[in-house]
Order: sequence, then C-alpha cells, then structure tokens
Amino acid sequence: MRERRACASAVRGASRGGRTAALGCLAIALLCCAQTLDAQRLRLTLLDSAGRAPMGGAIVTVLRADDARHVEAIIGPSGARVLPINAIGTYRVRVRRVGYRPFVSPPIRVMSTADVALELRLPETRIPLPTVLAAVRGRCDVGGAYDTHAADVLETAKTSLIAASVAWRDQFDPLDVWLVSRRYSLSGRVLDSVRVARPARTEEPFESDSAEVLHRDGYVHTDTLTGDRVYFLPSVETMISDAFLDTHCFAVVDDRRDSSRVGLRFEPLHHQQQPDVRGTMWLERTHRALSLIEFAFQQVTYPAATRGATGRVRIRTLPSGVRFVDEWHIRMPLFGVVWSGATAGNRVRQVGWKEDGGAARVRLTGRGADTIPLAGVRRGPVAISTWGYH
Repeated sequence: MRERRACASAVRGASRGGRTAALGCLAIALLCCAQTLDAQRLRLTLLDSAGRAPMGGAIVTVLRADDARHVEAIIGPSGARVLPINAIGTYRVRVRRVGYRPFVSPPIRVMSTADVALELRLPETRIPLPTVLAAVRGRCDVGGAYDTHAADVLETAKTSLIAASVAWRDQFDPLDVWLVSRRYSLSGRVLDSVRVARPARTEEPFESDSAEVLHRDGYVHTDTLTGDRVYFLPSVETMISDAFLDTHCFAVVDDRRDSSRVGLRFEPLHHQQQPDVRGTMWLERTHRALSLIEFAFQQVTYPAATRGATGRVRIRTLPSGVRFVDEWHIRMPLFGVVWSGATAGNRVRQVGWKEDGGAARVRLTGRGADTIPLAGVRRGPVAISTWGYH
C-alpha cells in the first residue's frame, strides 16, 4: 500500500520531461494494485456440525457491512471454495442449504492482502415439511398471506430456486444445451419437430419479463403486429422476487397419489384481472428439495373452446448436492380457421398444440460417468404463435 501511495505521488509531481518515468511508475502502481486485488480471497470450508463431513451444494453469499451481496457461489462436493474479496473491510458469510434454516457467520475482518481462511460448522436446524392439506381460497382475499406451514415450505422452495439460479451462473461443468419446438395434433400425432443446439453461457436457463411487468401486463400478450399470442413462463429469478410473492397466495397441499412429496400451491390474488399463472411447486420430503413446478395459465380469453395452456420446470440434484434446472417446456393451444360448411362458414377452433422448451446435459468425467441430464435453456422470452390454418 505504501508503494502505491509513493508511486502515485511521483506521478503527480512529475514534470513534462519526466513523463516516461512517471508513466512507468504508474504501470507499476496498477500492477501492484491488481496483485493486491487478486490476493484478497476467502478460503471457505463448510463442515457438518460435528466437523467431520463436508457440506456440498450449499449457497454461500459474502455480505458486506451494509448486508449488500458482495459475491455468491455454490459450494462443490469437497465443501471448500475460494471466493474473491478484493477489498479490505468487514464481511459476513450467509449459508443456505435446501431444507435447513439459513446460517450467518460472525463478522470477518479482512485487513491485508493475505488470504483469509474460514471454517464454518453448520447447525442441523431443519425446516419441517408438514403433512397438512390447506385450502387456498378464503385466505388470500386481501394480500399474499400464508400460514406458518406455507411459509416454511416456501422458504425451502425459494432456497432450491436460488441454488438452481446460482449454479447455472457458476457452471462447474460444461453443458450441452438445446431448444426443442414441436407441433402436434389433438390426437397427439407429431406434425413437426425442431431441435437446435444453443450456447449455455447465459445468466439463467431461460428468461422472462420481470415480475412487475408480468403483473402489470399479464403473462399472455397479443402481438399488435402479427396477432400472435405470446406466453411468458416465469423465470427462476421472477419466482423468487418480492413482486411475485406479494401478488400470489400460497398453501401447502399433499400429493394424494405420492406420499413422498409435498406441494406448495400458488395462485394469483383474487383481484388480479390480467392473464396470470397458478400451479404447484413439488418438493421431495426425503431431501427437502424442489423437484418440479407445474403451471397453468388463467384469465386468458381464447378464441375457441380449449383445455388451456400449461408449463413445467424440472430441477435435478447432483450427488454433490448441486441443483440445476433440468428441463422446461410450455404447451399452448394451436388454433385454425376451419371451413364448417356453407351455413356455418369459417370457424376458429383448436386444431392442435404447440410446445416449446429445452433441456441440457452436463458432461461428467471419471468413474465411468457418461452424461447426466441437468440444466435449462438459453435465455429469451417464451414467444409462441398459437395461430395456424387447417
């Protein structure tokens, strides 16, 4: 630090004839600064409460003194990771694990350029998953209120969604990502299908409008130029936003066909008039992890009788505990103008379905591993035409 201050003083005091030396000193100062930034790192190790087993798959967030997020990452199966700090100051480490209460470390003071080693033993404070059945309607007439059971399950679901979002940005392993689009008849016969490989280096598996925009304009728009219907599936970031949570109500539901999982049902507030989404987040009781989200669109005016549009997002968990969006798709009715005879003339009716979505595989090496299906799809809104002519 002294060398940088001395060098900066030399630059400010340089005469015209000494510009070369001053610039050289400035270059040394910048190099010194870069080395200092690179050297300020947090070597973090997460262990169980007994200090024996590494805790992989946790979401780690380094918080600044004002509780703002400084850096965020997923911890691998070794339970250890080196995180960049890059600035002297006071920090805390927040650890979130699916199915457990969040843990926040005591303050950590980074005083010099040396690495800071921190070992955290995590308490085993689990979030219980209830086995109760609660009704949604009647509890959400005013706002997005939910009981204690729903709050606990919602916290677990949010942690899974955050873990999937952070893991996608981290991308420990290379991904093979593709998009799939297909149309098929009402009887289920595939009319056409297209599969396109896309780059995986994106912020999210797929992207939608913000929760604020979707609440204001609706999850289904009509393109003013083409007349196409444009459907928006809420992204991971949208579903963990305050805007989504504040405009939907939640209730815990049991799966009557599968006792190994519990659901968190959500639907828009009753006064919402724009097209919106409702559905269920399904969590595995054993691992307390979110595995599937099922959606349905409501308050959508269709031009003909239809069973409506649906969507789903699947989340997989690696043996290391890292969670990814494995695949997603959205299914919309496909309409056509059909000749119904001289008396009836042309009529609009549903003639099939259009389905867009995607998936990815992460390439794993070692111990004979081949490929395991994992995470999502490149970013971009779900924009789908539902009009066809039959």
